[in-house]
Amino acid sequence: MPSATTPRQIAALPPLQARDQIRARLTSLTDAIAAHPGMRPPTRHPTLYHIWDFAMRTNYILSELDNMAAGRALQYPEQIPDYSASGKGTPDPAQAWEHFSDAGCRCTLIELMLCHPNRAMMAAMGLQDMDFGEELKGKAREVVEAVKGLERSVLGT
Repeated sequence: MPSATTPRQIAALPPLQARDQIRARLTSLTDAIAAHPGMRPPTRHPTLYHIWDFAMRTNYILSELDNMAAGRALQYPEQIPDYSASGKGTPDPAQAWEHFSDAGCRCTLIELMLCHPNRAMMAAMGLQDMDFGEELKGKAREVVEAVKGLERSVLGT
């Protein structure tokens, strides 16, 4: 029987093809946000910009998972929340898995903000209420569907 101090076994990251499907849908969403009339300067809507930035960072996290797992240097490690570069050069599949899980949660939060905005939640994050339109909502739902599909295949649910 393993002791309480035994590190848990870390499963391999989901297949690159499945992760790339999520990334492709995130890219489609960020492209649609960038093309939204609310993103036109000089009156770019701050809420739309912050959601775009959050989605871009989520996509970047997903792009670096293999490098984290293999212990390779990341292009922009400061862009990844709670990333520890102290073990640079040391493979760290556990950290890669944690960031993969975080990226899935971030995708769900993006969909929540676009499809089911709660004024209190948005205000707590310093964001203003706005109508995002059906195109952005649909693309956010597609991202979450890709995440859920991957979860079902990984977890066998």
